[in-house]
Amino acid sequence: MTRKAWLGAVAACTGATAAQALTIEYALDRPKELVACDEQAYRGARAEALACYRSLVTSSTDSRIKADAARAAGDTRGANGFFQAAIKEYPEDPALRTRWGELFAATHQNNEALRLFEEALELDPKYAPAKIGLAKIAAGRYEEKTREWAAQVIDETPDQALEAHLMVARAALEDGAIEAGVDALDMAQELAEEHDRSPLEIYALKASVDLLRGTTESSWTQRALSLNPSYGDAYAIPAHFYVITRRYSQSIALLKRAVEI
Repeated sequence: MTRKAWLGAVAACTGATAAQALTIEYALDRPKELVACDEQAYRGARAEALACYRSLVTSSTDSRIKADAARAAGDTRGANGFFQAAIKEYPEDPALRTRWGELFAATHQNNEALRLFEEALELDPKYAPAKIGLAKIAAGRYEEKTREWAAQVIDETPDQALEAHLMVARAALEDGAIEAGVDALDMAQELAEEHDRSPLEIYALKASVDLLRGTTESSWTQRALSLNPSYGDAYAIPAHFYVITRRYSQSIALLKRAVEI
């Protein structure tokens, strides 16, 4: 089986739970009102987080926050309408175009997402979240451009490179370059601690490192679950690495544990 087929297999295995996956926001310019809601989601307080986002939709006077809050609450149609209104008010805001692009990417409208990410970079050629957006779309198409975009972010804006380091780590681990993956994860963890960003995904990837080294019960998994007992990716992310190493029964077992929590 080719690497592309392996990645397709894990996508098929995890597709059923993708809608419930936790989105972790790493951008340093995310409004504090949204960060307060995000933090509840990261703790596994889903109902409280949803109420927080919905409250912002109705109470905020900033159309950009309304748009992102609606998106986080799962209201895709409402979010799109708010983004349309916001872009008229803030046509020169690269973050707004990037966030709208992320909405399109999440709904598999990659051409629209690409256009918005590129427009954001026309406004700010070094805007890291837009380059990360481009990198994610390239990754979905199995293009080497993924590494190039991530490397640009790390070189140009190292302070904003947390997610770029995560992408480098994933790619390295998928290629079997465990030590390079560990180095990238350490960099990501350092930035997460410095900027007070959730370490959940980092912990899940560190658990994946343990798995690839032969440790099936990782302390990193437990660290993730201590922060959020319903964080299914604590199991689903390591399951991905079972799939690409053709250990399908072990992958299924982890995916079942992800669904259970």
